[in-house]
Amino acid sequence: MKTHRFLILCILCSFATHAFSQIGKIVEIDARPSFFTTDTKGNIYYIDHDSLVKLIPPYHKFYSFRFGQKEMPDFIDVSNPAQVLCLVRNTQKFFMLDSTLNLILRPFYLDELGIHDIFAAVSSNDMGIWFYDIYTNSLVKLNKNFMPII
Repeated sequence: MKTHRFLILCILCSFATHAFSQIGKIVEIDARPSFFTTDTKGNIYYIDHDSLVKLIPPYHKFYSFRFGQKEMPDFIDVSNPAQVLCLVRNTQKFFMLDSTLNLILRPFYLDELGIHDIFAAVSSNDMGIWFYDIYTNSLVKLNKNFMPII
């Protein structure tokens, strides 16, 4: 019985050690971010004043994209680090950035696509984009050519 307890204790300790080893270093930044998130590659994204900043592990290199003062995004999706999506809800302006935070295409208003009242936008695995309309409680999907998928 003591052998089983010791074995269980060793197993638990090994899991705990593995879990704690997954915690990286603490990253200090010289900013007061209003928002931050991370992606699956360990990159850290945060908004500082009027810019979106991306820190890349080991967190010495960064990229940034500057928004206009009245264009600060309310929603940012980094689930696909190669296609960072930013949505300004009050104007329905949409930004699509690449992995170095350069514009993939010009920012546009969702009204140009006939889409209204969007609350959130997320990437899909096939390079499309899902939009959530909070008022109609519906989802709209556009393919990579910005054509609606029905």
